[in-house]
Amino acid sequence: MTTGPNSPISNGSLIPAIERQVQFALAFIEKLQTQDLRYVVVTEEATEEFNAWKDEFMKGMTWSGPCTSWYVPHKVQEASWLGSEADFAKQVQERLG
Repeated sequence: MTTGPNSPISNGSLIPAIERQVQFALAFIEKLQTQDLRYVVVTEEATEEFNAWKDEFMKGMTWSGPCTSWYVPHKVQEASWLGSEADFAKQVQERLG
C-alpha cells in the first residue's frame, strides 16, 4: 500500500512519493530475505516517538491554527506528510541507509 497515513499526498507530485514508498518496501523485503528474518514488529515506543515528533512539528503548522481546513476538525493531522516531498524523500533515504 502506498499513500497511506502520513504520506505526502498534498505536498507535491504523488509520483516521487509513491516511488520512494515502493523503494522502501522493496529494500525492506530484501532485508527480510537476506538477513533471514521471519517477522518484524513495530514497537509501541517507536510509534509513540514518531507521533510525539509529528505532534510537536504540527504546532507550528497552518493546520494547528484557526483555519477551516478539512484536517483541523480531527485535531490530529494524520493525512499528509508534515514536510515537503523532498523532505519525505530524505527521511526515506536515511532509513534505507
